[in-house]
Amino acid sequence: MSQNRRPLSVTRLLHQFKRTGSGGEYCGVYDDLSESRRVSLAALAKPGRREQAVIACFFDEEHWTLLTNERLVWKDGSERYAIPVSELTTVTVSTSHLLTVASMHEIAELSITTADGRAFELRLEPGRPFFGFWNVLKLLAR
Repeated sequence: MSQNRRPLSVTRLLHQFKRTGSGGEYCGVYDDLSESRRVSLAALAKPGRREQAVIACFFDEEHWTLLTNERLVWKDGSERYAIPVSELTTVTVSTSHLLTVASMHEIAELSITTADGRAFELRLEPGRPFFGFWNVLKLLAR
């Protein structure tokens, strides 16, 4: 998303998630997650005072993702990442992962590129949760 574009509303992001996907066992609308998962994510992601959590994926305390109105934050094992949503430029299915799955419903990895050229891999819950999350991130990277 270009720095001079108006940010998208949380309502718009939630609409995109629900229109193109749905919650699953580990992933979904933040407010629909169990209280224990929301408390864990808030402690781990440390959202700022102005940030509003939108969607999340929580496997365990070492593997989670939180999208807020301002940042995409995730932890994959020992590494923790945080990207302002305004820096997202491309969000695609990981090509190497695509070659290892038997069907589209098994896809679980995204490739993300930022405005400064950094590249990241993000693992999510496969199926409808993956597609919803992917479409929200693509919308942000517009």
